[in-house]
Amino acid sequence: MFDRIQRQLRRTRAQLRFPRALLVYHPQYEGPAVGPADPHRGRKILDYLLAEGCISKRHVLMPRWAAIDQLKRVHPLTYLSSVAQPEQIRRVFGQGVSSEDAERHVEQQRWMVGGTIRAARASLSLLGPKTVVNLGGGFHHAYADGGYAFCVFNDVAVAIAHLRQEGYRHKILVIDLDLHQGDGTREIFAADDSVFTFSLHAENWTEQEFDGDRNVALGPGIDDASYLAALRDELPAVLERAQPQLVFYVAGVDVAADDQLGGWRLSPNGILRRDRYVLSLIGKLSCVWLLAGGYGPDAWRHSARSLADLTASWDAPIPTLAQRDIELMREVKGKLNIGELVEDGSDPDDFGIRPEDLFGPLAGHIGPQKLLGFYTKYGLECAFEAYGVFEHIRSLGYGRLELELDTNHSTGQLLRIRSADAREDLLVELVLDERLDMPPFRLLWLEWLLLQNPRGRATPTRPLLPGQKYPGLGCLHRVIGMILMACERLGYDGMAFHPGHYHTALFSKAEGVFAEPEIEARFRFSEALTADLSVAEASSLLAEGLILDDQAEPFKWQPARMVLPVSERLKARFSRPVFGEQVAREARRLRARFASRSLPGFRAGMGSGSMAQQRSMPPEQAGESSARRWQRLSMRDAVFDAPPEE
Repeated sequence: MFDRIQRQLRRTRAQLRFPRALLVYHPQYEGPAVGPADPHRGRKILDYLLAEGCISKRHVLMPRWAAIDQLKRVHPLTYLSSVAQPEQIRRVFGQGVSSEDAERHVEQQRWMVGGTIRAARASLSLLGPKTVVNLGGGFHHAYADGGYAFCVFNDVAVAIAHLRQEGYRHKILVIDLDLHQGDGTREIFAADDSVFTFSLHAENWTEQEFDGDRNVALGPGIDDASYLAALRDELPAVLERAQPQLVFYVAGVDVAADDQLGGWRLSPNGILRRDRYVLSLIGKLSCVWLLAGGYGPDAWRHSARSLADLTASWDAPIPTLAQRDIELMREVKGKLNIGELVEDGSDPDDFGIRPEDLFGPLAGHIGPQKLLGFYTKYGLECAFEAYGVFEHIRSLGYGRLELELDTNHSTGQLLRIRSADAREDLLVELVLDERLDMPPFRLLWLEWLLLQNPRGRATPTRPLLPGQKYPGLGCLHRVIGMILMACERLGYDGMAFHPGHYHTALFSKAEGVFAEPEIEARFRFSEALTADLSVAEASSLLAEGLILDDQAEPFKWQPARMVLPVSERLKARFSRPVFGEQVAREARRLRARFASRSLPGFRAGMGSGSMAQQRSMPPEQAGESSARRWQRLSMRDAVFDAPPEE
C-alpha cells in the first residue's frame, strides 16, 4: 500500500513540476536481437520510469531518423552507400547476420543517431531542462571512414556536426565512461580543438595521443573504490581544461559486475554514484546522456536506476532476473510441504511411523536415503517438479524421468536423472558434499555437475564447450537456484566448487567470487585477455597455455575454490574494501606481465586479435571475432569438474 501511495505522489509531481530531464525515444530503437545486446533496453527503461511515476509522457521527445545529408557531414558517401551490404555489416556485427537484419540494423541506428541530434538540440533550448537523455546511441567505435564493433555511425560526431551546421560555436566535451575506449570518437575529433574527448576505460584499443584528449586505461578487474577514485582524480581536471558549454555523456553500463561481456566489477551502487558524480560536476551545463554499452537482459536496470534518481530524486535497487527467480524459488520453497521433502512417500498409507520409532534402530534395517540428511528421493522429485526443472526437461522431448539417489557414493552424495525409456539417457548428474575448510563458514560443496541433452545438437552459435560431449539442457540457473535454496533451508553459508574450466567460472561470475584475492584477480584478468574470443575458444586457449606473457611464459587457467555466498556474513567477507583492494593490487601485477601486449584479445602465437588491428582485416575475419563475443549467453550449461567414479 505504501509503495502505491509513493508511486502516485511521484506521478502527480511529474505532471505538475518542471522536468529535471527530457527523454528521447522512438519505437524503431527496438532492432533485431544481436546476442546479449538487449533490443528492448530503451523501452524497458522508459516503461520503468513511466510506471514508477518518475516522468510523464510529456517528458518524452520523438526523434526523426538521421538523413543522409546529416550523416555525410562525418561519414564519406562512399562508406554510407555500402553500410547495408552484408560484408560491411559482418565487419560491424560479425558473422551470421542476414541481409534483412543488416538493413534493420542500419535503420535502427539511423533512428538512434537522429535521437542524439534531437537530444543535443533540446539540451541547448532555453525553454527546457539542460539534461536530455537519448535512450540509445553512444556508438563511439564508429570511425569516419567505417563502422566497427557494433557501431555503424558515430552519433556523437554527427550530432556535433549538425550543431555546427546550425551555428553552434561553443566548446564541447565528450565524457566517455563506457568499459571500452571511445576510439572512433577520439580519432574523429583529433584535429578539432573545439571538442575535447575524455575516455576512462579498461584497455586501449588505439594508443595514439591527441592534444584535445584525455585517455585513461585502468586495466582489468576494476571495482567501485578504484574506479570512483580514478574518476575523481581525472574528471575535475578535464572539465577545467576543456571549459565546455555542452557535454556528451557516454554512460555505458558494461562496467557492471553482472554485465554479460564486461570484465569489471562495479556494483549497482557504484554505477549510481558514478552518474551522480558526473552530473554534480557538470552542474548547469547542457548535457546529452547516451546509453552506450550494456549487455544482457539486466543491463537496463543500471541506467533506469540512475535516471529515476535524476528525474525524481528516487532510488530503489532493481532486482536482476536471477534475483527475481531466486525470490520466486523462495516462494516455492515456502510452499513446499516439509513432510514431502523428508518422507519417502512410497507408501500412501504410511502415517510416518517407522519401526525405529517404536523399537529403536533394528539390526540390518536401512532407512530411506536422504540427500544432505534431509531430502528423500520422493522429496527431491517433488522439488524438481515444483521448481520447473522436470517440466523444462520434458519440453525438450523427454517423457518420463527417473531420479536415482546414492548418498554413500565414493565422491560424495550422488543424484542422477535419466530418461525412463529404452535409451535411459543420462540428463543430470550432481555430487554434493559438506566441507568446513573455510572456517568459520559452513559450505555446501558442488563436487560435480553435469547437465546434458544427448538428443540435442551443437550449432555454430551454440558449440560444444571444453568438457562437453553433448549440448547442455538450458536449465543451469534453475538447478543452481535449487542448490542455493537448499543452502538457505539447511543453514549453509554458501555453495562452493572448483571450476575445472574457465567458462564455468565465467557463467558464475555475477553471483560468485573466488575465495582468494589473487585467484579472483587472475580470473578477472583472464576476461581481459580473452575479451574478443568465443567462450569455447577462450577456455581452450587458457587450458592449453597458448596465451603468453612478455617473457613467453604461458598464462593458464588454474582451478580454485569459487564461492556463491548465501548468508549475509559470507557476503560481507567479500564486500569489504580490503578484499577489493587486494584483488586490484594482484590485477595490476598481472597486467605488468603483459605490458607490451595489445589488450583485449591478444592471442600469442596465433596472431594479434586486438580490436584496432582488426579494423584493417578483411570483413570475414574482423567480423568473425566480434560475433564470437555474443555466444556467451547461449551456452548456459557446463561441466564443473571431473566426473564421479563408478
